[in-house]
Amino acid sequence: MIYKELDPFESKANEKMAYYLRRAFAGSEDVDVLNGLVVRSGEVRAQMHHLVMHPFGLIVVENLAVRGTINIEADWQWTQLHRGEHKQIRSPVTETKLQALQLEAFLDKKVRQKGFFHSLELDVLVAVPDLRAIKWPQSGPLLEVCNADQVPEQVLRRLFQCKIEAKRPGKLVGAQRQRLAQFLCASHKVLPRLVTVEEEQSTRSGEFGTTSGAQWSASSRASDLG
Repeated sequence: MIYKELDPFESKANEKMAYYLRRAFAGSEDVDVLNGLVVRSGEVRAQMHHLVMHPFGLIVVENLAVRGTINIEADWQWTQLHRGEHKQIRSPVTETKLQALQLEAFLDKKVRQKGFFHSLELDVLVAVPDLRAIKWPQSGPLLEVCNADQVPEQVLRRLFQCKIEAKRPGKLVGAQRQRLAQFLCASHKVLPRLVTVEEEQSTRSGEFGTTSGAQWSASSRASDLG
């Protein structure tokens, strides 16, 4: 189900992704979507292009406008080559993980059952228009990066993986996801538009620390929140 559509003045990339998610999950009983979500509580602020909810957890989806080509080094450093100029940029995977952690911290402040959201799966996906524009490290493509039109498939693949690995049904049943979606919609701070990851690089870099690596799960993120 789609619980929140985009606010006005969104980018074309966000509109296209919202279309892909709507087409795949508008009638779904297991997957719910909120598009263009911004929440804040004190110093905790999370800005997400798209948030996907399923019985086992949350997936934050970000759109990346790749201009020119991207080179990803073995140490997870990203370098953009555009019009003959090399520019080092912060990893959008890292940035999206930080936003996901901020969302988790926001929710943990608001619920009575502390630690509930930390027990859920928390994943990220960075959508790019063309994977051919990326030169991967020798270790291979990053699990969190895919073409924009592949995001619904990746969401379903992650849901299937969670079902296979789980020993019991997911904690976020439909009624709980509905209440969570209603709460997030009520908490949403309307902005003129959500900027792209590339545009947000400079502002986010001063607010948060860094993480690295392609593997990230609910059990491995405790240290990221401090």
